[in-house]
Amino acid sequence: MKNKLYLLLITVMACFALSACGDSDEGTKEMKTYEYDNSGDVVIENDSLKLSVSGSSTQLEVTDKATGKVYRSNPTAEDVEKYANADGHYKDVLSSTLNLTYSNSTDTKKEIDNYSQCIRDNKFYKIEKVNDNEIKVSYSVGDFEKTYTCPVAIKESRMKKYLDKMSRSAQKSALRSYVYFNYEELSKSDDSTDKQLLTKGEKLFPDLKDEPIYYLDESVTDSRLQQLEDKFVEAGYTLEDRTKDMGNYKVSRNEGKPIFDISVHYVLEDNQLVVKVPMKEISYNEDYPIVKLQVLPYMGASNVDEKGYMIVPEGTGGKINFNNGKTGQQRYQSDVYGWDYGQARTTIVDETKSNFPLLAIANETTQSSFLCVAEEGSSYATVQADISGKNNGYNYSTFIYSLIHGENMDVSTKSDTTVRVYEDGLPNETLSQRYIFSDKTDYSDLAKEYRGYLQKKYPSLGKVDSDKQALAVEMIGAVDDTEHILGYPVVRSQSLTSYTQAKSILEDLQKAGIGNINAKYTGWFNTGVKQTSAAKVKTVGRLGSSSDLEDLTAYANKTNGMQLYLNGTFNYVYKDKWFDGFSSTRNAAKFVSREECELYNWDPITYQANDDYTDYHNYDSYYLVKPSYAMDSVDTYVEKVNGYGSKNIGMEDIGNTLAGDYNPKDRVSREAALNLQVKKLQSLKQGGNKVMITSGNQYAVPYADFVTDMNLDARAVNIIDEQVPFYTMALHGLVNYSGGAINLADDEKENILKSAESGAGLYFTYIAEKTSVLQDGKYTRYYACNYDDWKKDTLSLYNKFNETFEGTYDKAIDKHEKIAEGVYKTTFEGGKAVVVNYNYSNYQYNGQEIAARDFAAVKGGEE
Repeated sequence: MKNKLYLLLITVMACFALSACGDSDEGTKEMKTYEYDNSGDVVIENDSLKLSVSGSSTQLEVTDKATGKVYRSNPTAEDVEKYANADGHYKDVLSSTLNLTYSNSTDTKKEIDNYSQCIRDNKFYKIEKVNDNEIKVSYSVGDFEKTYTCPVAIKESRMKKYLDKMSRSAQKSALRSYVYFNYEELSKSDDSTDKQLLTKGEKLFPDLKDEPIYYLDESVTDSRLQQLEDKFVEAGYTLEDRTKDMGNYKVSRNEGKPIFDISVHYVLEDNQLVVKVPMKEISYNEDYPIVKLQVLPYMGASNVDEKGYMIVPEGTGGKINFNNGKTGQQRYQSDVYGWDYGQARTTIVDETKSNFPLLAIANETTQSSFLCVAEEGSSYATVQADISGKNNGYNYSTFIYSLIHGENMDVSTKSDTTVRVYEDGLPNETLSQRYIFSDKTDYSDLAKEYRGYLQKKYPSLGKVDSDKQALAVEMIGAVDDTEHILGYPVVRSQSLTSYTQAKSILEDLQKAGIGNINAKYTGWFNTGVKQTSAAKVKTVGRLGSSSDLEDLTAYANKTNGMQLYLNGTFNYVYKDKWFDGFSSTRNAAKFVSREECELYNWDPITYQANDDYTDYHNYDSYYLVKPSYAMDSVDTYVEKVNGYGSKNIGMEDIGNTLAGDYNPKDRVSREAALNLQVKKLQSLKQGGNKVMITSGNQYAVPYADFVTDMNLDARAVNIIDEQVPFYTMALHGLVNYSGGAINLADDEKENILKSAESGAGLYFTYIAEKTSVLQDGKYTRYYACNYDDWKKDTLSLYNKFNETFEGTYDKAIDKHEKIAEGVYKTTFEGGKAVVVNYNYSNYQYNGQEIAARDFAAVKGGEE
């Protein structure tokens, strides 16, 4: 609502919008056209892998020398014919190594593949061996016009040479297909059409003054071009002549069309394949921005006769069996790291989020598998997976990268006119995805591969140092509440857990024998949970004095087995007050449309934003801030927290949500924002601070000491056959983590069982005050959080977990398996195992009874 004053700049913005939609010269720039030189297959190899790129199709074949397993980027041509069970586009994509989607000024999107638009007919690509470990394949993808053996641009003297070899009727027919540019004649004419023709001629042909030029009419049809080719070939004209005549003229029948130049680099790194697409090597006409890109979309695709499964990053892992018959269900799709809040949206039906950028395909028929991890550019990725029997006869999983972002922009508040605006080009970054090959097909073994990858990539991931079950607690300090003073409503801070009460809760837990307490204190500063900017930090008067806060941190610091994290939010500002260090005009991020990123809560009924400020209970706007401002706020916050005697920093959003800033004057890509977060987390660790984060995006976990609110339970995605703790299997023993707060869960028991199955710590949210203080307010979600009400259950559950999981806290998960319907077994390094029974009846395991909806440590051996 606030500061929406872009009407002041409407003329400038409208001009930009028009240029962004393609009215500039750059919008119709001439693209390169790569052409295959018939050099054959290109092969590179090292001690572990052999990579062959087919000269005729550019498809890959990777051979693992240790196992002899062969991995193909696409089904073979024979298998496509046998199993595709599709025609047209859905069949063509099976042979493609790139798929892309482009848009236009009306936001009409079209998906194309490089097989039908580059490889099959025209072979517009080039394969190069860069060095012994790298192959580069460059593609020109798009709606190219066929090359005909006739001049596109030719000097008059040259044209006469070939016309003289034609009959009189053939000459007349040929000349009707050309525009004649004669500088002397056109420059003397006062006709407006001639003047436009002269302008075009001078632009296309710098040497037009020297000699008249014939230029092939852009409206000539393919049938006429075929006739024209016959005439010129008969007169002795060749493709070499065509190239010579065009010389350095920037003319092409493909100018201004949706054509894309893209280079893909295949690099062997020991026993892994890394695929890279430098964005600086992607070119496109600005009238047709490239909005999505898939690289090797059918790598490892399996047909209807093969058995196996795919792992997708839903929750901590989802398993989709090949050919599961769920052809009536939607394909799986989820955004890596969640939605980019720097992009505007007006409706939300389903919010997707994957904390780790990974997919895996295990083919049990061929006894081969691989992990594919998105690395650089992972923040742009969406994971997609689908089964056979829908579009074609193959099961597949792939990454889709979002590239150029576009939005509608209002030209004027006086009309409903909008224009489509896009980002000004691609950032100078690289997309890369890494393939890790294996001859094992058990997902437990694949999780070990992922664990090894993480440990190698992030040396800071060490073993958890604790012999006690981890307990995470969140204490809610203050929330905003409306009070009536002299009859007027005034928003004031309401204390739920004061500084002194927070200390009392921690003392009570410690005295009760809990030895590994990881507490975060939320809403302790700047008015409470819905805080003002962290660029300035002030304690909340109703929570106590600064000395009370220092007394709290001093107690936590001196108590063994206790860590207290002062929790804050940095990417968002929930209140904009005078002199608070934040101005939405200066510090808010911007959408592509140039509007400030003012965000709203979403109505679960209408799926619309609650942007009606008269609706007190639901309206609640807040701002996404510039990434640089967020990082500066972290520095200020850390300095202030250190001043209160704590070195432990809680981060509600860093490592949880990730957004770009699309202000054209100072654009920060989503990937650049990710790198800023990583750099800041590294700096905090190097400065001796401990860090607690929420949710646990992969890039942030290596620098965290504790992760709360990991999504242990997947969404109800019908195409998924089983939930598996793939992410936590890779992380267990390397970092402490928990699911969501047990007393805030929709299903408390389900939360506990998921925590047990995943080897997670326990997590509770507490307030010290009676819940009656929340009545008629906006924070009724804390109704079930009174500490006194939950103390007994907390201690009972903690003791059970501590006894059951004793000795496993720093151990890897060695194996996870489904041993019966609704019954799962998690085995830790060293042999200790826990069986979780989700059923409503008891289960017998090797003579040991596992109670309904319960878990227990079990003896080794087979069932």
